[in-house]
Amino acid sequence: MLAVAVLRTQSTAVGKYSYLSASGVLAISGALLIGAVATGLAVAVGTFLGDWRLVKKHYRAAQVNTGREILGLFAGFGVYATAMLLAGATTALSREAFPALFLFAVSYFLATRLLFYFTLLIRRKLRADERQLILRYEIIAYGLTVLGAATVVLTVAYLPLLAWP
Repeated sequence: MLAVAVLRTQSTAVGKYSYLSASGVLAISGALLIGAVATGLAVAVGTFLGDWRLVKKHYRAAQVNTGREILGLFAGFGVYATAMLLAGATTALSREAFPALFLFAVSYFLATRLLFYFTLLIRRKLRADERQLILRYEIIAYGLTVLGAATVVLTVAYLPLLAWP
């Protein structure tokens, strides 16, 4: 919860309505390591408190951001769990799990970003040049998010506790 709240304070503005945050690293790696429910609770509390108390966003905006993060996490994890079941994979780091991991990464990205930009696009708040700039930075930032989550998961899975920091 604390890490999510701190990462919410370190977001990077891309435009008037857009920002990039690294809290997805914690959401993805946490869901894979300890499960979606516990991670969802930590992401919800961390996002809400980080946005409302630390970033000083309006209470309602913090609620909306929290809802978006939770919906994105559970949508992505639902796709992942379904793919794991269909593939017959038993662990997240098996060969059979690679398609499920890929689908988790893609569906989490699509769910969170579509929820984030949907109303802006419907209300035509973004100009064409802004949309292109945002899309570029979102894809680059999300590539780093997936790389960070993979690093966390592989570190916890394969290295001793003393190596985690």
